[in-house]
Amino acid sequence: MSNDFSRLENESVKDYKVRICSNKEQYNLSWENVKNILNEELGEKHGESKYRKEWYAFKDGMDYQKDKSNNYDVGVSGERFTLRSTLDAPKITAGVLNTGEFVKANPKEDDEELPPYKETTEILKDGMQRSDKLVWMNQQQRKDPDFLLEAHGYDPKEWELTSSKSSMWNQHNKKHGTVILYSSKISVKPNASKFDWEGLVKDIEGYQHPAPLVEFKGHKDDTYRTLNIPLFDLHFGINTFEDYHSTLHKILNILENNTYKEIIIPIGQDGLHNNDFNGQTANGTRVDKVDMVKAWDDMHKFYNYIIDAALESSEIVKIVFSSGNHDFSLGWSFVKMLEAEYGKSENAYRMGFDTRVKERKAFLLGNVFIGITHGDKARKNAAALFSVEFPQYWAQSKTREVYMGHLHRKRATKKETELIHDSEGIIVRELGTGNKIDQYHEDNGYTMAHREFEIFEYDKDKKTHIYYV
Repeated sequence: MSNDFSRLENESVKDYKVRICSNKEQYNLSWENVKNILNEELGEKHGESKYRKEWYAFKDGMDYQKDKSNNYDVGVSGERFTLRSTLDAPKITAGVLNTGEFVKANPKEDDEELPPYKETTEILKDGMQRSDKLVWMNQQQRKDPDFLLEAHGYDPKEWELTSSKSSMWNQHNKKHGTVILYSSKISVKPNASKFDWEGLVKDIEGYQHPAPLVEFKGHKDDTYRTLNIPLFDLHFGINTFEDYHSTLHKILNILENNTYKEIIIPIGQDGLHNNDFNGQTANGTRVDKVDMVKAWDDMHKFYNYIIDAALESSEIVKIVFSSGNHDFSLGWSFVKMLEAEYGKSENAYRMGFDTRVKERKAFLLGNVFIGITHGDKARKNAAALFSVEFPQYWAQSKTREVYMGHLHRKRATKKETELIHDSEGIIVRELGTGNKIDQYHEDNGYTMAHREFEIFEYDKDKKTHIYYV
């Protein structure tokens, strides 16, 4: 750290903070720089907003002290504080402002003298809210979104300020004389943008799975067998690794006792229950807030077992990102992590990764057309859309199947296609799930579907087995 920013000998902590903050412009520092400097020198872990708010409250108090007595009130974080000077007058020596300290006043005593005010909170559509209350604050705090959110009782990490309006109130009482209050009205919405990546990244970096070389243990012959493992709607977070232990054991048993030319593993499809750390889906819908770091770790461990076993039983393994409405961004990030993990390993020459962001994807396993979509969009037109969007695969295939989830129920409908004269037609499969029933589905009565996953096996031209896991 530069000597200019180091704490001087015999310089108190308060004086040091004031020197750095008061010379912020001269040092060409941002508040993020100030935070880093103070945290490093003082051994703290505060956010920049703490230092910024303290400085503005202190500066406002010092400006007021120039014209008033040495004891007065200033608003800090929506509460009453008293500035008590430790010196007869503030002095500036070598760029250091020697000052007093803030001591919290008695909020109960102060509140008794606040003018009557009807505070209101409204809950609106799409999770938005409005709040109207009387707030102690200064000019700088009126322009500080984080301060306004906290003053109204909202966590800035979880809420975003969309509008603010404040009107000045002059109130006189015997104790404090004339003080300035503000009638503060704000509108807020759930904040999906402030994602706590730091904790998740730290957790990912701590993974020790080295993706070692996994040798193919099957036998290579002329038999053409492929496997599709479409585990839709796992919803890790609501469900844990332990909840899926039985499902995993059945999948591993299938892989251990069979040999395949190729295995496709679609991943995403609401594998994670939330798309952020605030209990929201990719569409901003508020759902059960879960421990996303644990959910990520559980899902990672779950698929590590499956992928490693698939590499032992198949010549080729393909991982496919398939978007869901709950975990669109995190699902994609998860598959990209697997690509980095396995794509750089000694197994890479036998693996393929499709991380494209597409609502519908299709593949050929031999002469079998495999279509994948979550089913929250264009559900009714799925058969026609796949035939138009993937005409080459469609023309080459002898069996055509589309797999979708989303509704947590099972249904298969067979239709004769009107576009191609194919007696075998197309099967659109709505796949069920083996996950727990969350609060949303319980509240809406979606509790009667069978809880199971399905895995599909094919020969070169058609489906041969369905495994229920």
